[in-house]
Amino acid sequence: CPRPPCVGLVRYDVFAVTALEPTPALKARLPLDVAPWPDEALVSGIARFSIALRLSPSALGRMVFGVDAKADPEWWRRPSAEMLAAISSNTSIEARTLAAMTFAGWSSARGDEAPERLGGNRSYALPPRHSRHDRRVNICPLCLAEDRHGYLRLLWINGWAGVCPAHRVILTGRCPSCRCVLRIAGLNAREPVDQTICRKCSAKLIGTTSV
Repeated sequence: CPRPPCVGLVRYDVFAVTALEPTPALKARLPLDVAPWPDEALVSGIARFSIALRLSPSALGRMVFGVDAKADPEWWRRPSAEMLAAISSNTSIEARTLAAMTFAGWSSARGDEAPERLGGNRSYALPPRHSRHDRRVNICPLCLAEDRHGYLRLLWINGWAGVCPAHRVILTGRCPSCRCVLRIAGLNAREPVDQTICRKCSAKLIGTTSV
């Protein structure tokens, strides 16, 4: 068989190059700020951020704060100092203010942050599998009725609280409209979440005064 023709080599011009200085990482600063309200829980503030930006809490945490909510949907409860610094650098909220919206630095014991711990049933049982990152919450309807825009207080998520210090009424863990259990959506949600809407009947908890 005849030998194949030789393939000629293509000649390239060679240019001298120099290494460029590394480009500093750009900070993903938010285009707007949602200032925290008095005694607000960080999970509530993040949810309000996501609504304002039309981003899911999961996407907001991943793209702006560098947090993987799929791995830890309740990362907001005890965030690290580095995590708080990352959130602070992308907002106008100081890290110490953010820390006050969480349980960072608090001691933790089994069932401490479960609202039902003060209920009549004194035995402790593990929560259903579907609700381990979808926890119950107790609210004060009178506080929400006075809010211009409703939000969750950190006190309501603390399992040791049973009474609203402002109105002297017992906190309720059920929707005043449908009486179903109220739950906090985890920050792994794929759609913006309004934490002051009943997830069962979609009734707004704002403006109701029944306890």
